[in-house]
Amino acid sequence: MLRNLKSNNGSTLVIVLMVIMVLGILIPAGFSWYNKLFLNENRILHQKQAVNLSVSAMETFKWQDNLEKIDYLKSYTYTLENPLSVMKDGGNKLHLYQYAEDSKGNRLTSEQLENYSGEYTVVTKAIAGDLNQDQQKSINEPYFYEHKMTAVETVANGEVLIEWENNNSIWMTFQEFIQDFENETIGGDVTVFSVGENRVYDEINKMTIITDGNLSIKGGNTINTNHNGQSEISLISNEGDITIDQTELISTGNSNHSFILLNAPHGNVSIQNSTIRAERYISIYAGMDKETNEIKALDKDIRIKNSILDVNKNKSDIIKKASGDIIED
Repeated sequence: MLRNLKSNNGSTLVIVLMVIMVLGILIPAGFSWYNKLFLNENRILHQKQAVNLSVSAMETFKWQDNLEKIDYLKSYTYTLENPLSVMKDGGNKLHLYQYAEDSKGNRLTSEQLENYSGEYTVVTKAIAGDLNQDQQKSINEPYFYEHKMTAVETVANGEVLIEWENNNSIWMTFQEFIQDFENETIGGDVTVFSVGENRVYDEINKMTIITDGNLSIKGGNTINTNHNGQSEISLISNEGDITIDQTELISTGNSNHSFILLNAPHGNVSIQNSTIRAERYISIYAGMDKETNEIKALDKDIRIKNSILDVNKNKSDIIKKASGDIIED
């Protein structure tokens, strides 16, 4: 009986040792398997988040009207220096890069997009797990994943965009625009991006633009009328706003008709980063009737920022009348 007990103890010890040995093999293997499963699940999660963000950004861009895509990119350009950071559940951070490239692959800045014409490529790129934000996978970034999308778009070649009230639009050169619509009322919005070669337009006579919609001149242009007779510049928006941005308006003829008029009887007038210089006088109306001084629309403002208004003959001949506020900075 004693021999049997000793024999059983020996067998039990062998079994225990075998179990410990098996567990010693299985536990590390199980831990390794679990760790790989955990890593894979997190990689998949990060990949899905990057794909969803990139696709969502591209779809949002595509939803924009063709005429608004450039303005959208100007407002929502995210570069290496300034990406959009998105914090997801669990503290996972995503970075979105969104920008436009020209036909040669050079990134377009917001300023360059302002007056861009031709074919361009929009890029949306979302990166997950980029801890040092260098857009490259590092050894300590196990969840790094990049999803990039591109789309080729075209801005119609032209200098002046007319958007008619029936939602149709047309591009043309500034010279064609002046020839076709001088003194005629345009039933829609007019945006002047350029006035020709070197962004300078010299006219020996007067120039008048009249529209029922918004009227904008932007992009570093110079319009100069220098005739000694009628050399006035008249910009009139019957129902909309007038915006003068990064533009020089100069009327230098030596007569009583050397003036500049900005007339928006039902809208606002905004002048920023611009110079307006006339020989005789400058008149600006917002929400007011020029002839009767009657209010046509309430709370319409004149806003002048980082701009120069100058009259050569008499400094007092600068008229600014608004139904709202006159704000100068």
